[in-house]
Amino acid sequence: MEAPLNFREEHVIIGQILAKYPQTTEEEQQILETWRQRNGNQQIFDAIMESRQADEQRMMAIMANMEPARKKYLALIPEAGTTKILWWNKWRKYAAAAAVAALLLCTIWLEVRTHKKEVADSTEKTLPVPHDAAPGTYRAKLVLADGSLVMLDSSSNKALSPQGGARVTNDHGKLIYQSTNAKSVMLYNTLSTEKGEMYSLFLTDGSRLWLNSQSSVHYPVNVPPNQEVEVVTTGEVFFDIVHNPKRPFRVRVNGLLINDIGTQFNVNAYTDEPSIILTLIEGSVRATKGDQSALVKKGQEAITAKSQTDYHIKVMEDADLEKAIAWKNGQFRFNKDDLKTVLRQLARWYNLDVVYQGTIPRGQFIGTVPRNLKLSQVLEILASSDVHFSIEGKKLIVTP
Repeated sequence: MEAPLNFREEHVIIGQILAKYPQTTEEEQQILETWRQRNGNQQIFDAIMESRQADEQRMMAIMANMEPARKKYLALIPEAGTTKILWWNKWRKYAAAAAVAALLLCTIWLEVRTHKKEVADSTEKTLPVPHDAAPGTYRAKLVLADGSLVMLDSSSNKALSPQGGARVTNDHGKLIYQSTNAKSVMLYNTLSTEKGEMYSLFLTDGSRLWLNSQSSVHYPVNVPPNQEVEVVTTGEVFFDIVHNPKRPFRVRVNGLLINDIGTQFNVNAYTDEPSIILTLIEGSVRATKGDQSALVKKGQEAITAKSQTDYHIKVMEDADLEKAIAWKNGQFRFNKDDLKTVLRQLARWYNLDVVYQGTIPRGQFIGTVPRNLKLSQVLEILASSDVHFSIEGKKLIVTP
């Protein structure tokens, strides 16, 4: 009698089958059907089928470009005995055929480090998750200029009270402002999200903003011609700015001033993260803090301390752009991130508080996980890092 497949082996096989689906054999179809009937797997299958056609070429290009990065990464690994890469070769063997399916099935590479002894062979762990948490959704809170509060979500399409000569519409997860012929009045609104929420915002000049969980933006609703636009943000926000030299666009975030020069950029300024990170996707910006200033261009990242007295701005080349905006594109993307960094992201999206009990082994995660999965599905992947997870109400308990 054959031993049952472990988690990784099963997902490699399922990835192979999905890569050629629907051109599958009768035996493969039966394996797939059995897998789909188990809790949560039908949701993964549906997500893959919905996005497969649009993503296939892009994912294949990513996998084709991974080999140079893998070689560079392996060159940084310490001597044998201090590092172990789990199942990289097995993934690499099937990557060409199953790139799309395997990536969307949350394939993750885990680098486990120890300081005192060799890393033992990885062992499978059961995941005791008596409860679960659904992924976040499009929901937000809007404070109008008169202080009134409007709760927004993705289930409705309705007009709101006009603001400062602008028409305001909540359109299924998008808050849209449109100029009218009415005289412009300088009013400010505030859009904010809690844990487990995100939203998008269209300003009257066509600029678009995306708010991640636990974020906010305070903004003018209808700026008169030839007057600068200045917004104040917290948390994490992606900006797609329509550049207008006659109407400069400025962003203030925790002491950092960002001047747009025709730009798409992401600002991560969460209070529980070690620093503020500004990532340029397109164009350029000038970032200023105190008496320090730096020009940040496409593909670069500016990092500055959250301290109001530390003005230093460090500009980094070759930023991981896909990682910076993965949240906006419906993904978690990890690139040598430790467990606490990973779990801070999960806590915001699944509306949880993380509680650590005991000494948590050090490890680094590399990979991509869809944000539409249930928490238990994500934790099942992370459980291979020699930690255990349990959920008690709104608490995620982490133990060795």
